[in-house]
Amino acid sequence: MPHDSFMLDGASLESVRTTSEVTVSELTNLSWSFAKLHLLDETLFDSLASRSLMRLNEFQAQNCSNMAWALARVAVENEPLLAALSSRSIPLISMSAFNPQDLTNTVWALATMRRQDMPLLAAIASASISKLQECKPQDLSNTAWAFAKLVVADIPLMEAIASESLPRLSVFDPQNHANLAWAFATLRVSDLPLLDAIAVESVANMKQFGPQELSNPAWAFANLLYVNAPLLYALASKAITTLRSGSTQNLTNTVWAFAQIKFKNNTLFNSLAKEVVANLSAFRPRDISI
Repeated sequence: MPHDSFMLDGASLESVRTTSEVTVSELTNLSWSFAKLHLLDETLFDSLASRSLMRLNEFQAQNCSNMAWALARVAVENEPLLAALSSRSIPLISMSAFNPQDLTNTVWALATMRRQDMPLLAAIASASISKLQECKPQDLSNTAWAFAKLVVADIPLMEAIASESLPRLSVFDPQNHANLAWAFATLRVSDLPLLDAIAVESVANMKQFGPQELSNPAWAFANLLYVNAPLLYALASKAITTLRSGSTQNLTNTVWAFAQIKFKNNTLFNSLAKEVVANLSAFRPRDISI
C-alpha cells in the first residue's frame, strides 16, 4: 500500500479540487485513502481521474496499482482512466517494476471490476511467476482467486502457485486455504498434492473455520470430485455447529457438495434440513432446487 503519507483533511481535498500543484503520489494516495475508508466523493474522484489522465506518463508501478485498487474498491469504472492505466502498467510490468503487492492489487482490481483485460492479465501472470517466492500467503491465494474470478485459466501460473503454496500451507489462514481451493476448483485445475495438503491443513485447523471457510472448500473439493474422508467428517462435524451463523448460500453449497460426492452423513443432513425449513423464506428458488 502507499509508502508516502498524505493527510486526509479539508485542505487536502480543496488542494486537489482547485490547484494543479499536487504530486502524482498525492493523487494516488488520496484515491487509495478514500477507497480504503469506503468514502466515495464523486466530484473528488472525477477530479482525481482527470488529473491522473493528464499525468499518467509520470505514474510508476505503485501509482498504477494503487489507483486501480482504489477505483475497484469504490466501484468507479472510469473507462478512459482504466484503459490508460492498463497501457501504462504493461510496459512497467515487463520491466519488473511491479513488486508482488503491486501485481496482486492490480489483478484483484481487475477481478473485482470483472475486467477481463487479457494483455494486462498475461503480463501479470508472466511477471507473477518469477516473483511468487516473494509473495505472502494472502498474495498467493488472492492471485489465484482473481484469475479464477475472471475465469482465466493460466495453467503455468496456477501450477507455479501450487508449487509455491505447497510447502507453505501451514502458515496460510483458513481464508487463504478456502480461496486457494475455490480458485483451483473454479478453473478445474486438479493438483492432487496441493489438494491433499489443503485437506490435511484444513482438518488440523478446523476449529478456526467459519461458515464461509467451510462451504468454499466443501464446494471446491466436490467440484473436482476429490474425496478425502477425514476432511469430510471434519467438515460435517464443524458445519453442524455453524449452521445458524452461515448464509443461505453457505448452506446450499454445503448440501450440494456432500450430495455431489455421495457422502452421506445423517446427522449433518438432518441438521441442514431443520435449518432450511426454519429459514425457507430466505432461500431463493434456485437454492432450493439444487
